[in-house]
Parts: sequence; structure tokens; C-alpha cells
Amino acid sequence: MRKCIMLFLTIIAITILSFPAVKKVRIIVDKAVLYSYPQTSSEKIDLFEKGTILDVFGAGEKKGWYNVSGRSQYWGGIITGFIRASDVELIEETPMIPPETIKTVPKIEESAKSQEAKKPKEEKIAKEKEPSKVALVAKHAETVPAGEQTAPASSEKKPREKVFSIRVGFNAGFATQKASVSWSREIYYEDALFGVSYSAQKGNSFYAALGYKFARSMGLEIGVDIASRNLNASCDASIPHPLRFNSAREAQNGATYKIAENAAFINLVFAVPSERFGLDIFAGPAYFFSSAELVRDIDYSQSYPYSSVTMTAQNQKLSKNVLGFNGGATVTVTLTPNVGVFLSGQYFSGSADFRPTEVPGLKLSLGGLKAGGGIKLLF
Repeated sequence: MRKCIMLFLTIIAITILSFPAVKKVRIIVDKAVLYSYPQTSSEKIDLFEKGTILDVFGAGEKKGWYNVSGRSQYWGGIITGFIRASDVELIEETPMIPPETIKTVPKIEESAKSQEAKKPKEEKIAKEKEPSKVALVAKHAETVPAGEQTAPASSEKKPREKVFSIRVGFNAGFATQKASVSWSREIYYEDALFGVSYSAQKGNSFYAALGYKFARSMGLEIGVDIASRNLNASCDASIPHPLRFNSAREAQNGATYKIAENAAFINLVFAVPSERFGLDIFAGPAYFFSSAELVRDIDYSQSYPYSSVTMTAQNQKLSKNVLGFNGGATVTVTLTPNVGVFLSGQYFSGSADFRPTEVPGLKLSLGGLKAGGGIKLLF
């Protein structure tokens, strides 16, 4: 009977000792980074505040790292990863033996004594010859090293890195330019002089772009920029007098036209990711679909005594498609895993040579420096 009691107590002791101590760590720095692998160059998964307690997998520290799990406020669930040992302090917690287990041992011993007295001697001998279950339990306990735990399979999947993006935004242009053309023709046996001065004003644009990341820090982006500007034209003329030589009459006129600088671009993007902010630097070719209203010719009218003339400008809309270049950078602030806002600076470079039918051609620069912002969607 005493042997059976001893066997029972031995089983309880081995069972308790077979459970390894549950190890936990506490964050001791203001913010500790959780990495996907035990190296600082790997992906940063989350940040934990000072005082946060995390569960430890395995025997503990390994080469200055702990494999831990904890609840993420950002991802809204349990996540796993690696944290530097210098950012945490170890907390050892050993499982408690329930008081009920201790209290029931005397009762079991008394019950065993009463039952043992009733059994015949032959049954006792047969029981003593049965294989000991204590040995089997002890043997199993030896095969699992104390303190070793394997990380449980997480029921929550690690968030998939976003590879596609859509940017939609508004740009304000800063570029202005001036250009002029002049010509002459013979009227009343003298040269009549004509000239047009153009002034391209600042303009705004709307744009949209689709991006794809084929590597952690590299990607491609294609998009369009829809832009237009006012083009002010100031016309002047010097018309000879029909009755007197060297008595030219002067005339001025003005008008406001439009120049469109729509562009499609494809850029190679170099990304510098961080926890909440991201910097993208990009550059690539841009193809301009441009058009402009320009002065095609200048007409004039006069009446006796021909002391003055009235001038009228005839306009013409011309189109020109040219290849150019663009480059810039964006800074993105992530609001949620799928939505962010950004600020951008972008420079477009191109030029178009417009040639009206009756007057000399005019070469205009396209694009220029722009800055703005918008919303970015990640998926």
C-alpha cells in the first residue's frame, strides 16, 4: 500500500517538474522594435511601449535576441517576432500547484489503505509485477529538455506587405516664362512691323498614379498629370500711312489664351520605408500631350483721314506631342494599414515648338516645378 502511495506522489512530482517555467520579458526602453528575424536589417513589424510584458518562446535569450509574442495595438491581434535582449528584462514565472491537489493527498492515502486491506494477497503480488507507469512518465520527461518550448502556431496570420498603391492628388505649379515673336511685311511701299509677346502664367494640375513594388525598396509607378495654364498675348503693330512716307501709325491689342501640358509618365521608384513615414524618390520619362492657342496673324482696319488704325489678332490652336523627363520625391504618412496621406515635389521638363501658319514659330517650355499632396491607397 505504501508503495502505491509513493508511486502516486512520484507521478504528481514528475508531472509538475515536466512543465517548464513560463518565461516573460518586460520592455525597459521607451519604445522597443519587434523584428521579423533576429537582425536589425529585417522588417520592422511593430513598436512596444515601455512596461509591456511579452511571452518568450524557447529556452530564452539566443545571441542577444528573444523570440516573443504579444498583443499588438496597431494590428489588433497577437503577433510574434524577435526583440533585442538589451531592450527587455527577464521575468521568471513558475506554475503554481493548486491547493486542492495538496489537500487531496491525505484522502487518497486513507482510501488506498482501506482498499488495500480488502484485497487478497495474490492480487497484491500481481499488481507489483505490472509494468511501472512511473518509469514510462519519467522516460518521457527525459526526452523533453526542461525549459524548452516550441512557439505555438499562431491563429493569426502575419499582415501581408502591400505591393500595390494608388496616388491621387493636386499640384500647384511654380513655373512662368516669357517668349516673343516678330515679323514684317510690305504695306504702301514701306515695311509694316508686327510683334507678339507671350507670358505663360503659373498653373495647377491634377494627377493619379498606380504603383507596384517588385522589391522591398524598389518599384515602378505609372501615372498622368493633367495641367493647363493661361497664356497672355500682347500684340503691337506699326502700320505705314497710305498718303505720307515715314508716318507709321502704332496700334496695340491683347488677349488671353490657354496652354495645356498633359503628361503621362513611368518612373522607377526607390523607397525608404519606416514605421509611420515613408520616403519615395522617383524619376523617369514623361510624354507630353500639349496644345496652345497662339496668334496666327494680325489684321488691321482704317478710315479717312487715316490718322489711326484698329488692329485685330487672329488665333489658332496647335497641338504638339513631345518626349520629356520628370523626377521628384514624396513623403507619406500612414494613417491605417491601407490609407495614407502624402506631400510631393515633382519637376517636369519638356519643350514644344509651335508653328502657326502665318507667323514665325514659338518654342515653349512645358511642365516645370510643381508641389502638392493627396491621398495614397495601399493594397
